[in-house]
Amino acid sequence: MERIRVLSIDGGGIRGLIPAYFLEQLQSLLEDTPGAGVSSVADLFDVIIGTSTGAIIAAALADGIPPEQIKKLYRGHESASRIFQKPRRCRWFRRTRSFVHDLFSPTYVAEGLESVLQEQFKKRRLRDVKEHRLLVTAFDAQSRRHFVFDSADPQHGDYDLWSVCRASAAAPTYFPGHEETIAGVRTPLLDGGLAANNPAPLGLTRVVEHGATPENIVLVSLGTGYAEEPISIDAAKGRGKATWAKPIIDLLFDGSATVNDKVVRTILPKGNYYRFQVRLEKERMALDRIEESNLESLEIAASTYFGRNDTKERINDALNALGVGAVRPRVWIAGTWGSQFSYNRDPGDPYADEKVDRDRVEITQSGLSIQGKSIEGEYTYEFSGRIENADVIGEWRGLQNKLMGPFHLRLNVDTSQELDGYWIGTGASGLYHGRWTLQRENVE
Repeated sequence: MERIRVLSIDGGGIRGLIPAYFLEQLQSLLEDTPGAGVSSVADLFDVIIGTSTGAIIAAALADGIPPEQIKKLYRGHESASRIFQKPRRCRWFRRTRSFVHDLFSPTYVAEGLESVLQEQFKKRRLRDVKEHRLLVTAFDAQSRRHFVFDSADPQHGDYDLWSVCRASAAAPTYFPGHEETIAGVRTPLLDGGLAANNPAPLGLTRVVEHGATPENIVLVSLGTGYAEEPISIDAAKGRGKATWAKPIIDLLFDGSATVNDKVVRTILPKGNYYRFQVRLEKERMALDRIEESNLESLEIAASTYFGRNDTKERINDALNALGVGAVRPRVWIAGTWGSQFSYNRDPGDPYADEKVDRDRVEITQSGLSIQGKSIEGEYTYEFSGRIENADVIGEWRGLQNKLMGPFHLRLNVDTSQELDGYWIGTGASGLYHGRWTLQRENVE
């Protein structure tokens, strides 16, 4: 059976900026890699599932909307302020009774969210999504169980894309519930996060029901951030209905996401499941903080996480598992290099003489990790390290005299043909150091 590739996107309100940023960066990576074989992030996946804000991203991606444009829903054209739109009140009401409204009504009106979704999806329906299988989660408040809108289900074809996303994003206390007719019955729908804020298990279940086995499924799951924010014993014991209202929604969403991650990790073989989740400061966890300073902090957190070497390696591994060919980091140094290095003793040694030697080295690369060894020359050595932007930083050791130490090389990014830097070695005979230059001979 052919491999089934699934993308799952969590709910999280305005924190949807994080997976939107990830998809934008992934799109840039594909565009910078001519040998990738695909030109669009959406084309990496057969099935795309989302909850709440993740449902909006999933539907947009499946509908052919570029990631750059999707990100603008969260940071651009004032979409965020339109989505999180509070009821209009006179000044006197705002001063004296807004707290009463917040106790008995949703914080935000539906009109702002609905207008943004309608502008985004126009009159397109689920049946118009043909290149991918789109799954959107919601919670049926009448039957008290989850409901999944499925573009592959002929009975769901007439649902408007904007409407299914509106249902999935109807977070209690934040937005009013949404009504849809399901199987001929008017049904109140709430945020899909009440059942599965991380919808990965639901996506997994759907493809297994259609005959796929865990060995043939590759699933990429995008979170919207987490924070370790403990609730004190006094708060846990002392809160009542009013003070638990919003915290309990956030706890339900975050708690289910963690459990669902564990479920999928248990079912799928190692190498078939990739979860990307950003740690945030607790003040960034709110679903509705739309001020520019918070949006900037969320994007910085996402940029920092996705710029980490270990994250880059996992992205590369995920792309390989998805069947994308020839995807490499932007810095690729695997191959054979001509090597020249100078060496002398500690400059404090009055008898120090600088010497120059030449040899050749062979470098292999996996993700952003490299290993190498000398293949010519009198002095034999091996080395390993990691690529950080245009720098290669690592350790080397001699195979004859047991010298060892660090090295730091920098790639000439204009030509990608030269690495230049320094090395240091220590051993029983003392301290050595020198310059190390490598010229590319061929690429692996």
